[in-house]
Amino acid sequence: MIEGKLLRERKKKKLKKPKFRRQESWRYKRVKKSWRRPSGIDSRMRQKKKGLPKSVNVGYKGPRETRNLHPLGYREVLVHNLKEVGMINPDEEIVRIAHTVGARKRSQIIDNAETLGITIINPQVPLELAELSETERFEDIELEDFELEDFEEEI
Repeated sequence: MIEGKLLRERKKKKLKKPKFRRQESWRYKRVKKSWRRPSGIDSRMRQKKKGLPKSVNVGYKGPRETRNLHPLGYREVLVHNLKEVGMINPDEEIVRIAHTVGARKRSQIIDNAETLGITIINPQVPLELAELSETERFEDIELEDFELEDFEEEI
């Protein structure tokens, strides 16, 4: 984990950084606000004229030690399975479970991470899976609900 002094310095520098806006996004609704570099030959924003929004420059970067870090000061690692959880260093890294991971494997990853003392950023488990075990989920389905006559009529 990075010490608090560097994180405070990063936060202070980020507060001074302007909101970079796309050229003429304030003028037309069809032009989104997301940053694009101005490129016209007569563009006043590209020429950095006074009174226009600031452009992205190298000088706005944060401290090198704190780049790509989670706000808590840990390096963020994307995890897809239990094997990847075992390779995490809990003193320096924090886990984010990938969105493609299903509910069953997600609950296994969360249990494994708790035993290893690893912090998880997004530990949400669907309530149905958390409350029911695997055998209980399939007991609710009764074979009487599905009648063969219904299927034969369709054929």
